[in-house]
Amino acid sequence: MTQSDPVVSVVMPVYNDQDHLERAVNSVLAQTFDRWELLIVDDGSTDQSVAIAHAFAARDPRIRVIEADHGGAAHARNIGTKHARGEWIAVLDSDDYAHECRLERQLAFAGAHPTAGLVGSYASRVSAAGRPLGIRRGGPETIEEYRRARDAGEVIYIIHSSWLVRRDLMEQVGGYPEDHLLGEDLALMTVRLAPVTDMIVDPQPLVYREINPNSLTHRAPRPVVGATEVVMLNLRRRSQGLPELSYADASAELLAQVSWWGRWRYYRHEHGLRLLRLGNANLADGHLRGVVPLIGAAAFCPEWLPLIATWLVRHIRGTEIGSAG
Repeated sequence: MTQSDPVVSVVMPVYNDQDHLERAVNSVLAQTFDRWELLIVDDGSTDQSVAIAHAFAARDPRIRVIEADHGGAAHARNIGTKHARGEWIAVLDSDDYAHECRLERQLAFAGAHPTAGLVGSYASRVSAAGRPLGIRRGGPETIEEYRRARDAGEVIYIIHSSWLVRRDLMEQVGGYPEDHLLGEDLALMTVRLAPVTDMIVDPQPLVYREINPNSLTHRAPRPVVGATEVVMLNLRRRSQGLPELSYADASAELLAQVSWWGRWRYYRHEHGLRLLRLGNANLADGHLRGVVPLIGAAAFCPEWLPLIATWLVRHIRGTEIGSAG
C-alpha cells in the first residue's frame, strides 16, 4: 500500500437526498484521519443529489461518484463495496453524519481488538431541526458478550451508520442481501458475517443520526413480515445446515406457519412501527401533529401505550423523546 492509497473506503448510498448530502460529505472531509476515499453511490436520484455529489468530487480527488439505476440501498452499498480500494469499509448514510474523530477512533479501536472484523459505536440522535435527542446505544461492548449472543443464536444489532468492516470479509460473504426491502444490515451482520468474525461496539457516540420519517432507513415500503423474523428464520436454517432464504421466500414460509391472527400480528407491528417513528420525528421538532400518528400506532399496538405516554410527557417537559428508529 502506498501513502496515497486509502485505508478506509466510506460508502455512502444516496437516493433523492439533496437536503442532507452536503452535510454528510462535509463530515467526511472534516475527519482527523485523512487516508480515506468517499464513494457516493447514487441510486437513481431524480433531484439534485448527483449534481451535488459531482461538485464535491471536482474539488477533492478522494471523492468518487458512481451513478447506478435505482435498485435499493443494499444494491447501492454492494456497488460501492465492489469499487472500494480501502482495507476497511465505513458505512455512512447520506442523511447521517460523522463525528470528526470517527475514523481515527475506530481504526484505533479495531487495532485494539484484532479478532473483530466489524466495529461500531453509539450514535447521537438529533431531530431534523438539529435538536439533541440523546444517545442511541446498543451492541456488544466486549468480544465475550458478542460471542455469547452469537452462540445463543440471537439477532445482533449494531447501529448501521457506525460500521467499520473489513472489505475482504464483505467480499467473502457476498455483501448485503439485495432482495431485502429493509433490514439488510441485520441479515448481513447476523446471518452472513457472524460465522466468520467477531464484532464489538465502542461505547461512545461517533455518528449523528437524524430522526426523520423520510430517512433512507424508513423510506422503503414495509413488508408484512418484519426483518427480525426473517433473520431469525435464516439463523435457524443456518444451524440446520440449510441455505439462506430470500426475504420473499422467508416471508411466505413464515406466513404459512401462522393463523390469521399471526398474520395480523405481523401486520399491526410493522405498520404501527412506521406510525410510531413518524410521530416521534414530528414531536422531536416540536410539531404537535406528531400526536396523530402516535394515536394510530396505539390503535395498532395497544401494548405500546405506556411508551407513547412517556414520550408525550417528555415532549411537554422539553426533555428527550424515546428511541424509535
